[in-house]
Amino acid sequence: MPSVSDRLPGPYPVIQGGLAVDAASEARLNHALAAMGLADDQVHGPRLLAYLHHLQRWNRTYNLTAIRDPAQMLVQHLFDSLAVLPTLRELAMQRAQRALKIADVGSGAGLPGIIIALCEPRWTVVCIDAVGKKTAFMRQVAGLLGLTNVQVQQGRIESMPSVQADIVISRAFASLADFVRLAAHHCNPDGLMLAMKGQDLPAEREDLLQHTDWHVARAIGLQVPELAAQRCLLQLAPNATGTEPMRPCDA
Repeated sequence: MPSVSDRLPGPYPVIQGGLAVDAASEARLNHALAAMGLADDQVHGPRLLAYLHHLQRWNRTYNLTAIRDPAQMLVQHLFDSLAVLPTLRELAMQRAQRALKIADVGSGAGLPGIIIALCEPRWTVVCIDAVGKKTAFMRQVAGLLGLTNVQVQQGRIESMPSVQADIVISRAFASLADFVRLAAHHCNPDGLMLAMKGQDLPAEREDLLQHTDWHVARAIGLQVPELAAQRCLLQLAPNATGTEPMRPCDA
C-alpha cells in the first residue's frame, strides 16, 4: 500500500501545509461550492482536492472506485458528496446540535463520510465498510489530512454493535428497505437515516413501508454542479413519527 510518508507527488505545486492542488480543479471546485451555497467551505478546497489526489493514487492499485477519470471523480465523488452538506447543517440547526455524530455505512473510499468530516470538524463521523483495502485507505487519508474527528470501522454493518449516531447516511448503498434492515440499529433513539439516491423510486418507498417500520419523511432534490444525472436525498424516519404523503424529490 502507498506509504503514510508519501505526500502528493507529480505536477501539483506544493502549497500551505504540505498539501497540493492544481489551479483548474481548484477553480471548478470553488465554482461548484458557490453554486451549492457553500462558498464559506472554499477554505477547505486544498484538503478536499488532496483527498481526491490520494484516492486517484490508491485507485490505480487497489481499485477503490470504478470511476478513474480525475475530472469525473471531481464531479461524481467530490461534488456529489458535498451536495448533502446544506441538508445536514439544516438538520443540525433543527436539533440545536453543534456536534453531530454521523455514521456513513458502506462508506467505500469515504464518500461522503470523509468529505463531511473535512468540512465539519466539530462533528464525529464514523465510516463503516466491510472491505479491508477501503478501510485502510480511509484510515490513511484521515491521518494524512489531520481528520481527528473520523473513526473508521471494518465489519459487516448489520452485525456490528450500534454506534448510536444522530444520522446514519448511505450513498448508493442498497434499497431503502435493505438500508433500514442492515443499518437502522446504528441510530440513537432520536436518530434518522439519509439515503443518497439517483432517483426517488415509488417501488422502493412501497417496499420500505411494507417490510419495515420506517417511511420516507422527506425527499430533497440535490443539484450537483456539472452533473446532468438526477440526484436526491431521502430522509427516513420511524413510523411512530408519522407518515407524510409520498411525493417526488423537491425541486
